[in-house]
Amino acid sequence: MAITYEQLDQFHQFASDQLKRTSNKISWPELFELWRLENPSVDEQTEIYAALDESWEDIQQGRHRPADDVISDLRNKLVTDR
Repeated sequence: MAITYEQLDQFHQFASDQLKRTSNKISWPELFELWRLENPSVDEQTEIYAALDESWEDIQQGRHRPADDVISDLRNKLVTDR
């Protein structure tokens, strides 16, 4: 997919901001990963929204567990696995 000058300008501004925030202590891979997290592609956005829709449907149908229960189970598992 070809990029536009506007997208290039947006990335340049993003990169400049990150360099200022991190005092120039960020690698190219880290910078690109942050960009991708904050600016997902159309395909990634579609996938994210589909997952959210599916999750919402699960909640509406009662197929969920309270977060406190899940966190408690994870803590117990971590302690047991040590």
